[in-house]
Amino acid sequence: MSHLTSDPVSESEPAILFPATWHDNVAPNVSFRLVRDALTNYSATVVAGLTGLLMVPILLHQLGAEQYGLWVGVLLMAGMVPLDFGLGWSLTREISSDIGSSRPETMRFVQQAGNLFFRLGLLGALIIALVGLPLSTRLRMSESSRPLAAWIFCIVGISFLGDHLTSYVVAVLHGLRRFGLANTLYVSVALVKAIGSLALLFLGGRLLAVALWQAIVSLCVALISLQLIGSIEPRYRFRLSFDSSRSLFSSMKLHLRFGVGSQFAMWSINSVWQITPLLVTFIFGPAAIIAYTVGQKFPLALSMFNWKAAEPMFPAVGETGSDLAQDRAVLKAGTRWILVVATPICIILWFAAPSILQAWLGSVPQGSVLILRVTTLAALADAVGVGALHVLWAKGEIRTILNITTGMLIATVATSTAILWRFDSTFAVLGLIAPLIVGAILFMHAACRRCGMTVANLASGYPKLCLPALFCAAAALAMQYYFQSPTRLVVFASSIFSLLTYVVSFYLFAATQNEKLFARSLFTRQNHSL
Repeated sequence: MSHLTSDPVSESEPAILFPATWHDNVAPNVSFRLVRDALTNYSATVVAGLTGLLMVPILLHQLGAEQYGLWVGVLLMAGMVPLDFGLGWSLTREISSDIGSSRPETMRFVQQAGNLFFRLGLLGALIIALVGLPLSTRLRMSESSRPLAAWIFCIVGISFLGDHLTSYVVAVLHGLRRFGLANTLYVSVALVKAIGSLALLFLGGRLLAVALWQAIVSLCVALISLQLIGSIEPRYRFRLSFDSSRSLFSSMKLHLRFGVGSQFAMWSINSVWQITPLLVTFIFGPAAIIAYTVGQKFPLALSMFNWKAAEPMFPAVGETGSDLAQDRAVLKAGTRWILVVATPICIILWFAAPSILQAWLGSVPQGSVLILRVTTLAALADAVGVGALHVLWAKGEIRTILNITTGMLIATVATSTAILWRFDSTFAVLGLIAPLIVGAILFMHAACRRCGMTVANLASGYPKLCLPALFCAAAALAMQYYFQSPTRLVVFASSIFSLLTYVVSFYLFAATQNEKLFARSLFTRQNHSL
């Protein structure tokens, strides 16, 4: 994927090239680029999501509930280590605003950020290992598995270092709008890790072998991707520096406020999703997390889908400068695209939850259906607000984002803890709903105010989605009623039928004129190609 300055959409191209707009007066080039980049981002999410769905039942069967729960719990804890000071967001923002100008200070910042990423990755690996040693003796698990837990923490620390360096490369590629290449990295890592893990399991390997393989892959991909950056953009080539960390920090003071704020905001958002399973793990033991791992797999994949679709909005707003009209175009187009795609998936997940889990795993863990449905509702709320969040991020509204995300985290922790105090671990998932719904509303309100528009203007087309949503829900219910046997083929066919019902009804009742022209043009081009 080339960036905008080298892959412009011709001014003479027809308006049918932009499907993601509520109104016909939204800039076509902006919408087309957002949709193009979002579709590119979707590809990696789909591959990674399908790989994860394949791996869960295999790992659960081969490793057993305790070891698989240990593996998932350690990965969750490692994912919450906030050690990049938000430099990834700062890199993307700085590089996207520098396209076409080649400022020396940008090149210097990218070089310094790379070295800081490397040192922080080493520090994070050390922290995970050192924290894991005493923590492994306090987890509620069998005595035979306790020595293994300490090794898993150390190995996950090594994986953290590799993944940390890869995230630096991805941030640079996003700033260059090379979304295709960035997602190729994600796909490659997911596939190589999965294939190697499957081979080891079928050869008799256990959790230790799988963890080692994934750590080796993470480090190798990090080294290869660092070399890749140098070949794509030589001025951003990674060069190891031996300057003191204090010197690196002092030279990046201008970026640290934005970066640190972004880091804590991201940590808060990730913690909102992860804190409840972690609380369950510590209170009830690693085996208790299985219901959450299974029940949240599909909704969390959808949430990642939402974020991948919203990521192109960040550099797109960064390029607009102070042009509020373009900012409004990005906000409208991005928010619509995310919501239109997420709505039918949420409907299918909600109504077909028992059948999906039964077809996927064979036996459904207790409580996982409720967890799937509640997390699906939370993912829909996430779809409403994630685009607005990225617009605020690109405009530098870190204080606003921090206030909202911190409030969401505090509310989630308080609600989930209160539920765990009185009820079974399954019901703690209910603590997600209110924080994410309120957070989405606040993000939309703040983004609209920053872009000089009203929430009513942004949401003016949302009611049109109700009719396609109703048709999709009716189709999903009908499929559940007529097909009582939840085989994989039946679940797949039912989901496709419900999705097609949504697409057709959306085209007939909710699509704008330009969107209909776009759909017709795709169909016409496909016929010509055949």
